[in-house]
Amino acid sequence: MSREDLLKIPSNHRPADVLYPNASSLDYPNGNKYDKIIAANVHFINKLFQIDPPLDPNLVKALMASESGFRENPPGNSAIGIAQITKETLKVLQDPAGEAKDLTFKNISPEDLLNPEISIPLLIRWLVRKRDTAKSKLGREPTEEELILEYKGLLKSSTAYKKNALKNFRKNHDRLKK
Repeated sequence: MSREDLLKIPSNHRPADVLYPNASSLDYPNGNKYDKIIAANVHFINKLFQIDPPLDPNLVKALMASESGFRENPPGNSAIGIAQITKETLKVLQDPAGEAKDLTFKNISPEDLLNPEISIPLLIRWLVRKRDTAKSKLGREPTEEELILEYKGLLKSSTAYKKNALKNFRKNHDRLKK
Protein backbone atom coordinates (compact mmCIF):
# COMPACT_ATOMS: atom_id res chain seq x y z
CA MET A 1 0.00 0.00 0.00
CA SER A 2 1.22 3.45 -0.82
CA ARG A 3 0.91 6.66 1.15
CA GLU A 4 -1.90 7.67 -1.20
CA ASP A 5 -3.79 4.41 -0.55
CA LEU A 6 -3.56 4.97 3.20
CA LEU A 7 -4.93 8.48 2.92
CA LYS A 8 -8.02 7.19 1.07
CA ILE A 9 -9.07 4.59 3.67
CA PRO A 10 -11.21 6.86 5.89
CA SER A 11 -13.15 8.32 2.96
CA ASN A 12 -13.75 4.86 1.45
CA HIS A 13 -15.70 3.60 4.49
CA ARG A 14 -19.25 4.61 5.20
CA PRO A 15 -19.86 5.48 8.86
CA ALA A 16 -22.63 2.87 9.08
CA ASP A 17 -20.14 0.13 8.15
CA VAL A 18 -17.65 0.73 10.93
CA LEU A 19 -17.47 0.46 14.70
CA TYR A 20 -16.17 3.65 16.28
CA PRO A 21 -14.20 3.83 19.49
CA ASN A 22 -15.87 5.33 22.53
CA ALA A 23 -16.09 9.11 22.01
CA SER A 24 -14.36 9.84 25.32
CA SER A 25 -11.34 12.11 25.00
CA LEU A 26 -9.78 10.33 28.01
CA ASP A 27 -8.96 13.85 29.25
CA TYR A 28 -6.44 14.40 26.44
CA PRO A 29 -6.76 17.56 24.31
CA ASN A 30 -6.86 15.50 21.08
CA GLY A 31 -8.33 12.37 22.65
CA ASN A 32 -11.19 11.93 20.20
CA LYS A 33 -9.77 13.78 17.20
CA TYR A 34 -8.66 10.56 15.47
CA ASP A 35 -11.72 8.38 16.07
CA LYS A 36 -12.74 8.34 12.39
CA ILE A 37 -9.24 7.35 11.27
CA ILE A 38 -9.10 4.62 13.93
CA ALA A 39 -12.56 3.28 13.06
CA ALA A 40 -12.02 3.17 9.30
CA ASN A 41 -8.60 1.56 9.53
CA VAL A 42 -9.61 -1.04 12.13
CA HIS A 43 -12.57 -1.90 9.91
CA PHE A 44 -10.33 -2.13 6.84
CA ILE A 45 -7.72 -4.35 8.54
CA ASN A 46 -10.35 -6.57 10.20
CA LYS A 47 -11.99 -7.20 6.82
CA LEU A 48 -8.73 -7.60 4.92
CA PHE A 49 -7.30 -10.19 7.32
CA GLN A 50 -10.68 -11.62 8.38
CA ILE A 51 -9.59 -11.26 11.99
CA ASP A 52 -11.53 -13.37 14.46
CA PRO A 53 -12.14 -12.06 17.00
CA PRO A 54 -11.85 -8.68 15.31
CA LEU A 55 -9.63 -5.92 16.65
CA ASP A 56 -11.53 -3.49 18.84
CA PRO A 57 -11.17 0.22 18.00
CA ASN A 58 -11.17 0.97 21.76
CA LEU A 59 -8.04 -1.16 22.10
CA VAL A 60 -6.32 0.90 19.40
CA LYS A 61 -7.44 4.18 20.96
CA ALA A 62 -6.22 3.14 24.41
CA LEU A 63 -2.90 2.03 22.91
CA MET A 64 -2.48 5.42 21.22
CA ALA A 65 -3.26 7.16 24.52
CA SER A 66 -0.60 5.10 26.27
CA GLU A 67 1.95 5.54 23.48
CA SER A 68 1.71 9.27 22.75
CA GLY A 69 -1.18 10.85 24.64
CA PHE A 70 -2.59 11.60 21.16
CA ARG A 71 0.30 13.96 20.40
CA GLU A 72 1.38 13.87 16.78
CA ASN A 73 5.00 14.60 17.65
CA PRO A 74 5.58 13.70 21.29
CA PRO A 75 8.97 14.41 22.80
CA GLY A 76 11.24 11.60 23.77
CA ASN A 77 12.74 8.48 22.40
CA SER A 78 13.42 7.10 18.95
CA ALA A 79 9.78 6.22 18.22
CA ILE A 80 7.96 8.62 15.91
CA GLY A 81 4.52 10.18 15.80
CA ILE A 82 1.19 9.52 17.42
CA ALA A 83 1.63 5.74 17.01
CA GLN A 84 5.23 5.79 18.29
CA ILE A 85 6.54 3.59 15.47
CA THR A 86 10.27 3.04 15.32
CA LYS A 87 12.37 3.24 12.17
CA GLU A 88 13.06 -0.49 12.57
CA THR A 89 9.34 -1.31 12.63
CA LEU A 90 8.80 0.91 9.60
CA LYS A 91 11.45 -1.10 7.73
CA VAL A 92 9.68 -4.36 8.60
CA LEU A 93 6.33 -2.97 7.47
CA GLN A 94 7.86 -2.06 4.11
CA ASP A 95 9.79 -5.28 3.46
CA PRO A 96 7.91 -7.36 0.84
CA ALA A 97 9.90 -10.43 1.87
CA GLY A 98 9.70 -9.82 5.62
CA GLU A 99 7.51 -10.89 8.49
CA ALA A 100 4.67 -8.53 7.50
CA LYS A 101 4.78 -9.46 3.81
CA ASP A 102 1.05 -10.18 3.58
CA LEU A 103 0.45 -6.41 3.70
CA THR A 104 3.38 -4.08 3.24
CA PHE A 105 3.63 -0.37 2.72
CA LYS A 106 5.78 1.42 0.20
CA ASN A 107 7.48 4.77 0.07
CA ILE A 108 6.64 5.72 3.66
CA SER A 109 9.35 7.87 5.23
CA PRO A 110 10.00 8.42 8.93
CA GLU A 111 8.65 11.95 8.44
CA ASP A 112 5.37 10.45 7.17
CA LEU A 113 4.90 8.90 10.61
CA LEU A 114 4.11 12.40 11.90
CA ASN A 115 0.87 12.22 9.87
CA PRO A 116 -1.81 10.34 11.86
CA GLU A 117 -3.55 9.27 8.62
CA ILE A 118 -0.41 7.30 7.82
CA SER A 119 0.85 6.26 11.24
CA ILE A 120 -2.48 4.99 12.62
CA PRO A 121 -2.97 2.37 9.87
CA LEU A 122 0.64 1.29 10.36
CA LEU A 123 0.00 0.94 14.09
CA ILE A 124 -3.04 -1.23 13.38
CA ARG A 125 -1.13 -3.35 10.86
CA TRP A 126 1.73 -3.83 13.34
CA LEU A 127 -0.77 -4.73 16.05
CA VAL A 128 -2.08 -7.54 13.81
CA ARG A 129 1.48 -8.78 13.32
CA LYS A 130 2.15 -8.61 17.05
CA ARG A 131 -1.03 -10.61 17.63
CA ASP A 132 0.46 -13.38 15.52
CA THR A 133 3.81 -13.27 17.33
CA ALA A 134 2.14 -13.25 20.76
CA LYS A 135 -0.02 -16.19 19.74
CA SER A 136 3.10 -18.09 18.71
CA LYS A 137 4.91 -17.28 21.96
CA LEU A 138 1.92 -18.15 24.17
CA GLY A 139 0.56 -21.12 22.21
CA ARG A 140 -2.92 -19.55 22.32
CA GLU A 141 -4.78 -16.38 21.37
CA PRO A 142 -3.37 -13.48 23.45
CA THR A 143 -5.56 -11.45 25.74
CA GLU A 144 -5.90 -7.77 24.88
CA GLU A 145 -3.34 -6.89 27.56
CA GLU A 146 -0.90 -9.51 26.29
CA LEU A 147 -1.32 -8.11 22.79
CA ILE A 148 -0.51 -4.60 24.01
CA LEU A 149 2.52 -5.88 25.88
CA GLU A 150 3.74 -7.66 22.74
CA TYR A 151 3.23 -4.45 20.72
CA LYS A 152 5.35 -2.62 23.27
CA GLY A 153 7.98 -5.39 23.30
CA LEU A 154 7.22 -6.22 26.92
CA LEU A 155 5.32 -9.51 26.80
CA LYS A 156 8.09 -11.56 28.40
CA SER A 157 9.49 -8.70 30.50
CA SER A 158 9.29 -8.58 34.29
CA THR A 159 10.40 -4.98 34.74
CA ALA A 160 8.73 -2.11 36.53
CA TYR A 161 8.46 -0.43 33.11
CA LYS A 162 6.14 -3.26 32.02
CA LYS A 163 3.94 -2.76 35.07
CA ASN A 164 3.73 0.99 34.47
CA ALA A 165 3.00 0.57 30.75
CA LEU A 166 0.24 -1.91 31.50
CA LYS A 167 -1.20 0.30 34.24
CA ASN A 168 -1.35 3.28 31.85
CA PHE A 169 -2.98 1.19 29.12
CA ARG A 170 -5.52 -0.34 31.55
CA LYS A 171 -6.52 3.07 32.90
CA ASN A 172 -7.40 4.28 29.41
CA HIS A 173 -8.87 1.04 28.11
CA ASP A 174 -11.12 0.57 31.15
CA ARG A 175 -12.54 4.07 30.66
CA LEU A 176 -13.29 3.35 27.00
CA LYS A 177 -15.09 0.09 27.76
CA LYS A 178 -17.68 1.84 29.98
